[in-house]
Amino acid sequence: MLARIWTVLRPVFLTLGVAVAAITFTPLTQYWTLFVSDSYLPRKAEVAVVLAAASLEDGTLIDGSFWRCTHAVWAFRAGRLQRFIVSGGGTGVSTALAMERFLVANGVPKERIQREEVSTSTRESAIEVRRLLATTRTPIVLVTSDYHTFRSRKCFTKAGLQVASEAVPDALKRSQFMRLRWAVFQDLIIETVKITYYAAKGWI
Repeated sequence: MLARIWTVLRPVFLTLGVAVAAITFTPLTQYWTLFVSDSYLPRKAEVAVVLAAASLEDGTLIDGSFWRCTHAVWAFRAGRLQRFIVSGGGTGVSTALAMERFLVANGVPKERIQREEVSTSTRESAIEVRRLLATTRTPIVLVTSDYHTFRSRKCFTKAGLQVASEAVPDALKRSQFMRLRWAVFQDLIIETVKITYYAAKGWI
């Protein structure tokens, strides 16, 4: 009986072992990130949309939202991005409000920030931002995590906006550390599923 069980389980353990080794000890997540990412080149624009990732109900920024806002602050200080739309809803304190507070605390004038607090997805962000920019045809820059740039750019283009992405090196930087690669791998799996779903729905 044990011999039969081992015969069945051995390929499973072997596959898991290969997967663990590939994710932990090879640049798999780095290559995957680059595959789904747009340009890391700095952009210059009058209007930038900073897309939300997540925040706690009390307004504490976590995960990608923090890095996206930090990147936006650096771009503002460098004189590349002048005005921001922070996009993202959520329960409690909206992620957009949390991002606005972060930007203001780091030197971005409040009058240069506009909040979009309705959306709960990338597609909804594109629709709501398009509504906010209904009277302008100015090209905008999307500031979001590298692995999210492909889907967000396609989604905003589908909504009728002229966009260029500025990839925040989120997953790419985390992939440099072995202990963080599994978290990056999970993010990439989820994002790839979302890309497939959005494509099937005709949203990108």
